[in-house]
Amino acid sequence: MHRFSYRALPILLSLLLIAFMGVLRTDDSRIDASTPTEVVTSSEEISESALHVIERISFGDMDLRILSDSSEGLCAPSHSIAWGNGETLSLSPEWIVDPIESVTICDLDCDGDPELAITTACCGSGRYGELLLLEWAMGQWTPHRLCEIPDYAAHGRMGHERITIWEDRVEVEFPLYKEGDANCCPTAGRRSLSYIFVDDAFRFDCSVDGPAPEQMNSQG
Repeated sequence: MHRFSYRALPILLSLLLIAFMGVLRTDDSRIDASTPTEVVTSSEEISESALHVIERISFGDMDLRILSDSSEGLCAPSHSIAWGNGETLSLSPEWIVDPIESVTICDLDCDGDPELAITTACCGSGRYGELLLLEWAMGQWTPHRLCEIPDYAAHGRMGHERITIWEDRVEVEFPLYKEGDANCCPTAGRRSLSYIFVDDAFRFDCSVDGPAPEQMNSQG
């Protein structure tokens, strides 16, 4: 009996070990806590989390929601406008490509009908700005962009623009750079461009130069 128990002991221990392991791994879903796991998010979930309302604004008798979708990256968003019972307007890349900086209600042509002015600023230290003006008439939006300016007014322009919507004009202000100026330190003064909006189009009005600004940073 002693001899039998001694020989059977290893077999008995093996059976107990196998049974014990079976209790620990009762199914294939159990993972050791030290094993790294990968969280996979569907494209629909990514798109939904990246889409958000950046502005709510009353425009005439409409309540507008300006939407931004940054699923392609914070510096490459796509934008749209929603209003009414599900009506939407997708702002195409031909109209707007950079992050939105401000949304303003204005009446630049003083005709009593408001326009929606959207300004943007590109990512990076250059900070070039753009303006999209949207007119609402006969149930549709009509886009307008600032016109080209004379070469002399663009000389020395290298970004860091500030766009201001006044009552009857749009002003674009920026520092002027001499050749060799560092991005932070323009030394050629400052220029302000003025645009007016008449007959459903922008026209360049004038430019005014001023003294050099103080040291710039990546946001200004």
